[in-house]
Amino acid sequence: MSKTVDVYLVRHGEALVPWSKGGNSGLSKAGKQQAEQVATRLLNLSQPQLISSPLRRAKETGYPLGRQLGIEVSVEDRFCEVPLSTDLKIRKDWLQSVSTMRWHQVNESISRWRSNAWAALIELRRDTVVFTHFMLINALVSRATANDGLVYFEPDYGSITHLRISNDDRCELMSIGQSIAVSS
Repeated sequence: MSKTVDVYLVRHGEALVPWSKGGNSGLSKAGKQQAEQVATRLLNLSQPQLISSPLRRAKETGYPLGRQLGIEVSVEDRFCEVPLSTDLKIRKDWLQSVSTMRWHQVNESISRWRSNAWAALIELRRDTVVFTHFMLINALVSRATANDGLVYFEPDYGSITHLRISNDDRCELMSIGQSIAVSS
């Protein structure tokens, strides 16, 4: 019987300052509520490993679950947000164009970022909750599903995407997190 590892990718709660505007802000009031809701939804997991991106908004999203389970949230740099220019105009323009981009079109630093995140995912040997970001979740899900689009779906704040890794390093998408609601 093969051992599988369940990984739950959690998009951080709403930040005080949006990513497109720069900075490393913590959570807004709504973001803190979203983090508490994530903790409630994942509280039934049996002693998972908790890992966060190094950014404050991701770490703060993990704290309520860690506190309730009595587990420390560790940081893994490879689960960070996509590396982009610090020039906010370039960052915003890239963000607006990303929905039509394909993985074969990205530059080497973004391709390497995705490969490093994938390696970190495959190295996990026990059930894990990863508190991370919109683009990182998309990077891992698109790789797991062999989809060439940079944006597979639009994970909402506090959404939980479930992946399962088999002992032969195959990764299967079990469920997709809640998507951002689009107003009509």
